[in-house]
Amino acid sequence: MDRRTKVPGFIASAISCHLNDFLTKMLHDTGTDTIKDWNAVFWVMQATSKPVLDRIEAELQLHKDKLEVSRKVWREYGYMMSSSTLFVLNEVKKRMVEQRNEGSDYGVMVGFGAGLTLDAVVLQMVPLPPTLELAV
Repeated sequence: MDRRTKVPGFIASAISCHLNDFLTKMLHDTGTDTIKDWNAVFWVMQATSKPVLDRIEAELQLHKDKLEVSRKVWREYGYMMSSSTLFVLNEVKKRMVEQRNEGSDYGVMVGFGAGLTLDAVVLQMVPLPPTLELAV
């Protein structure tokens, strides 16, 4: 097995084993710790390789649709490092507009940085007034 096949597995393992605790602490620190089920939020996860997304999905016990936008961005654009989170965020926004704000009120945006650092932001959806149309 060469580096190209070992590295995604190593990254997946390193991220997934810390992600739950990291996100739980972040929610506590931001006062949104009433969220107990990771499936109750929308996800803006950095578009990364299938092994990494699969491992995160398994570790957090996410439904398959929760990381679908990240998978879609990965398929369409490939690896773009943490900047892919902006592409994922845009796609999530489009889907929310199409659904007329149906779904989760809170979301989590997660990116990975140099040295396997995790960066995350708690997002809150603000309902749009019925008369306001958002350009998508």
